[in-house]
Amino acid sequence: MIKAVLIDVDDTVFDFKKCADYALKKAANELGVLLPENMIDVFLPENRKLWIRLEKGEITLEELFNIRFDTIFSCVGVKTDGRVFESVFQKHLNRSHETVDGAEDALKALSEDFCVCVASNARQGQQQERFRLANSDKYISKYFVSGEIGAAKPSAEFFEYCIRALKPLCKDEIIMFGDSLDADIKGAAAVGIRTVWFKRCDNTGSRLPTYTVKTLKEGAALIKDLKNRE
Repeated sequence: MIKAVLIDVDDTVFDFKKCADYALKKAANELGVLLPENMIDVFLPENRKLWIRLEKGEITLEELFNIRFDTIFSCVGVKTDGRVFESVFQKHLNRSHETVDGAEDALKALSEDFCVCVASNARQGQQQERFRLANSDKYISKYFVSGEIGAAKPSAEFFEYCIRALKPLCKDEIIMFGDSLDADIKGAAAVGIRTVWFKRCDNTGSRLPTYTVKTLKEGAALIKDLKNRE
């Protein structure tokens, strides 16, 4: 019987595009940096490339933050200190809490029956602050974040840490709910945790997830139904 839900954060609970766009504009304004109007459209794919390297174990989280904006700004010819911009960007990202449609209701529904745990490749303080500002921290029992664990999704080390931290529960009593096939679904499946893929876009399907849903409401209902059937 499922007793705990590991839930991803960015693009599962919070709308990362909106949150990042907010932080980019706030940081640029604070530092007096002129950014292209389409900066978010440059940021997202270049940022994703770096996170893929993190997920592959090629760079650490700190290394990602050290090189991110120097890498991204080189694409658009912006001349400013990338590390300084990163620091200010992080400050404003910590305050960004634009949620995906249905996030509040889904978290509330899941917390009624399960131990809901954040599973994120980020820093703990950042995610705690965002959930607090969204008034959703009351639904979260634990925060499992790569910055504290020392390993990132999809590594086995990350998910095995979660399993150990949730004892006496066993992995059959845990389910992973997230939008990333690589970071969330592949990683959890590799250690024997069941998965629910939040398929936000009409991209290709996959046999990898145990279950696939298109809305958070559908995902929460599915997990609650599984508990009732087992």
